[in-house]
Amino acid sequence: MKTAVRYYSRTGNTKVIAEAIAPMAGCQAESIEVPLEEVTDILFLGGAVYWGQIPGKLKEYIKSLSPQQVKCVAIFTTAGIQEGASEIYKVFLKYHDLKVMKETYFCSGKRVYDAKIKEETEIFAEKVMSQASIMNHSIMN
Repeated sequence: MKTAVRYYSRTGNTKVIAEAIAPMAGCQAESIEVPLEEVTDILFLGGAVYWGQIPGKLKEYIKSLSPQQVKCVAIFTTAGIQEGASEIYKVFLKYHDLKVMKETYFCSGKRVYDAKIKEETEIFAEKVMSQASIMNHSIMN
């Protein structure tokens, strides 16, 4: 299964989360500046919400993705206080015909450097990988 981790981070918080997810996903965490080179089964995509909005650069990146290139997106978000950040991303991704995993991860910016974050992100990534494995198995059978 081909995976990728991409993020957009203004303050570095989302980058910290991306780098914690990447080992569990079996790849490197990269900024959205690094294009996807091949078809990706799971794209772990991270960003923040600023004033209730997805950053413009990340919106443009999402618009550049296609369902043929990205089979499924797993969302992880950071924000100062807005726990509904993942839902904002889900709506935008689905609007652009991208399939979104049910499992999401949110981290308040205040907690990014908390010792439990690594464990939480590993659990999130494991759940996503497990769900994707089950989905791939049922598609092939």
